[in-house]
Amino acid sequence: VRLDTGSLFRVIISYAPEEETYYRLFFADSVLTDIYGKVNDTLDVKFKTRALSSYSTLNINLSNVRPAMVLQLLTEKEEVLEERLVAADGRQRYEFLNPGKYKLKMIDDRNMNGLWDTGDYLKKIQPERVYYFDQPIELRTNWEMEFNWKLAD
Repeated sequence: VRLDTGSLFRVIISYAPEEETYYRLFFADSVLTDIYGKVNDTLDVKFKTRALSSYSTLNINLSNVRPAMVLQLLTEKEEVLEERLVAADGRQRYEFLNPGKYKLKMIDDRNMNGLWDTGDYLKKIQPERVYYFDQPIELRTNWEMEFNWKLAD
């Protein structure tokens, strides 16, 4: 267990999970204290890992990427699953994805704040450009899919 140096609100628990194994994560009452001095209630989470063959992998070869862009992996309903800052052409790999339908969205982050900005009408600043991959991505169990995505100029 170690503190995440990039966030005051996160702890990283490192372990090598085994396939199809039951696990239990247990923290007794008042064992953890946050930065504000508040303590936790009892936390007891039970879960089971799945076989590696029940997941999918997605590889995206990006081209025409500008210096500061945000790549989002979305569900079919456009909920953000993962967000990455991308600064150059290259391959992006997503592993351990559940089978299902996904979408891809790329934000041209001109002001480099890691967010999509709506612009400012009074200052005549346009919203940051957004690109969607032109087709939904359907992943199946034990699949590895790879495709190229060239962003428009």
